[in-house]
Amino acid sequence: MQVITLTTDLGNRDYYAGAIKGELLRAIPNANIIDISHEIEKFEIQHAAFVIKNAYKHFPSQTIHLIGVNTFDVADAATLIVKHDDHFFIAPDNGLFGLIWDGITPKEIFEVALTIDEISSTLPLSDVYVRAAAHIAAGKTLNEIAKQVSNFKMRINSRPTISVDHLKGSVIHLDSFFNAITDIKKEEYDRVVKGRNVTVHFKNYHIKQLSRNYADVSEGDLVVFFNTAGYLEIALNKGKANTLLNINRGDAVLVEFA
Repeated sequence: MQVITLTTDLGNRDYYAGAIKGELLRAIPNANIIDISHEIEKFEIQHAAFVIKNAYKHFPSQTIHLIGVNTFDVADAATLIVKHDDHFFIAPDNGLFGLIWDGITPKEIFEVALTIDEISSTLPLSDVYVRAAAHIAAGKTLNEIAKQVSNFKMRINSRPTISVDHLKGSVIHLDSFFNAITDIKKEEYDRVVKGRNVTVHFKNYHIKQLSRNYADVSEGDLVVFFNTAGYLEIALNKGKANTLLNINRGDAVLVEFA
């Protein structure tokens, strides 16, 4: 059974997501279609990249990921198929791929040749993406429907600055619980901390201890920890850190070692 995921900014109040699933089932009757999210912020490829990069590795190899966010970034934007980590990704060439892999360019990149009808499509996920997914699911070679290209439009994620006594990063994502997720990753933290005392500074807050998870503090209290995906997270236990702490995407976060 072919696993296919959907990540879009289409929402769930219109027919769009349903039409895509219907076309997928017509083209691949045994498909197992999984919604990663249809609630990506409108046109925000950074949000889409953050979601897909932290989700796709949990799926079986050979999964096909359809990503439709800011599809019409420019006129005649190419539709790409990228094979990487033994997964297939179908998305517009709008900078998304560079954000997923932090500037890495995979070796297998293909630009799909569009039919006359697909050139004027207003919902390419329901036709060209479906056609490409069905071709992959059938085990056919990508060269039959696409030409191999060497690169894609590159956009780069923000990265924390690292010194011997601190990591300086920023908030890159606010999840649906209003928790603030930063670009400071545990692997970088572990390389620098070396058993020293830690203080996390943001806004006017200064947190001197990292926790394991939300339950380490009382309800409503501030908590800072590395989440399952390995990102430093700032939260309120059962509260809304975004609104109550006035912390927003782009805000600076400093982890100081002493």
